[in-house]
Amino acid sequence: MKAAGPAIADFDDKSAMTLSPTRIAGALFSVVRWLTIAAFGIMVMAAIAQVISRYVFNSPLGWTEELARILMIWWTFGSIGILAFRRKLLAVDAVLLALRGRRHLLVLALGNGLGLLSIGWLAWLSWRLVSLAGSQVSPALEIPQAWIYCGVAAGLTAATAGFAANLWVDLRRLIANEDTGPIRATERSDT
Repeated sequence: MKAAGPAIADFDDKSAMTLSPTRIAGALFSVVRWLTIAAFGIMVMAAIAQVISRYVFNSPLGWTEELARILMIWWTFGSIGILAFRRKLLAVDAVLLALRGRRHLLVLALGNGLGLLSIGWLAWLSWRLVSLAGSQVSPALEIPQAWIYCGVAAGLTAATAGFAANLWVDLRRLIANEDTGPIRATERSDT
């Protein structure tokens, strides 16, 4: 067993019908991952359509740039959610490399708890921003700005869920008194 792999990889409930935090987090992770992949693919297609319409047909499409920009927001914040689930967010782990056992798990849990609080706060604020956007619409696509800001809020909410799932796993391992060592970069891979 790896020292601190992704929360969904640590899922060990025996029954497929059990509704546990790690199962819910795993389902959310899958949804966020596929939405992020779709946003990236559509963003690339919009950018290619813009280049072709501008340089081949000399008649640029006005909506493709805005669509690509909106999807970049969704892709960026969706990626933050994915990285939080996989424990791949940028971190200074010099302390973790020096610790073993309960101290190691305690520092992991503390880091995930702080991440949960800070990103959770930002997620809550971003949902407030969505409600403030109200009736404003984007210039070219004429879609509500709230839909654009939902990308920020949804990504930060997914990251909050990732931190919560990882904290859950860390606390379960801490309670079970598992002996862990330092996390190496190769151990963090979920492939």
